[in-house]
Amino acid sequence: MFRYLGMVWDDTNPQQQETAQRIAKRLRELSPAWREEFSASGMQVFCAGARDPAIQLHRVGDQGGLIIGSLLARNRDLFSPAPAEQLRFNAAQSQSFVQSRGKWLIDHAWGDYVASGHDAAGGYKWVLKDPTGLLPCLRTELRGVRIFFSRIADCLDLQLRFTVNQTFLRSL
Repeated sequence: MFRYLGMVWDDTNPQQQETAQRIAKRLRELSPAWREEFSASGMQVFCAGARDPAIQLHRVGDQGGLIIGSLLARNRDLFSPAPAEQLRFNAAQSQSFVQSRGKWLIDHAWGDYVASGHDAAGGYKWVLKDPTGLLPCLRTELRGVRIFFSRIADCLDLQLRFTVNQTFLRSL
């Protein structure tokens, strides 16, 4: 089963840096299947397990980000009989993805994905889940490090504790 775990933190904060390093070390200790697939200043994404053909890793430009899942180019002609093609990022598309903080992806692609992006020039980092996709994207935080992941059991292996969001429950 394929799964992922990513982290975003303030790379100028020593406590957050240490926490992210400890999480990464623990992942590698748990299983050699965990591989670092993306790393940038204040951001890492790890993946493990067998991928089915629908789950691909799409790298965006030079350290621009990583998109996990299926990603198809949006056909502007909705009635075209031509099948959608897999989206492959060229330099201009990569730059547009980064500069728009992921909005370009929503406007020009469809699929089932979770995207992580990094704009080194602007200092921005973000995670974007396909608004209609089924690929899970859960999140939690540990000592300021934001963790996004596909399977709760992986976080339990990291000895994270979860609590009930009382405010959310009261709002239902």
